Amino acid sequence: MELRRGRRLPLQLSVSFVSDEVTGTGVIYNLSKEGCAVESDTHMPMNSYVQLEVQVSPDESPVLIEFAA
Repeated sequence: MELRRGRRLPLQLSVSFVSDEVTGTGVIYNLSKEGCAVESDTHMPMNSYVQLEVQVSPDESPVLIEFAA
């Protein structure tokens, strides 16, 4: 059994993402310092690198994550 290194926050946040192959939108779940899960109708190839814009609050600009695996 693999133990998780960081605490996960049970959030649901809107996200848009872009890579060299695809662009899409989705929802982020289980955010932690090490990563998160993203649910989307867009197929993302394995081992892709993406830029993310996470909408943390409707009243604030999205948080930009310039490079993620």
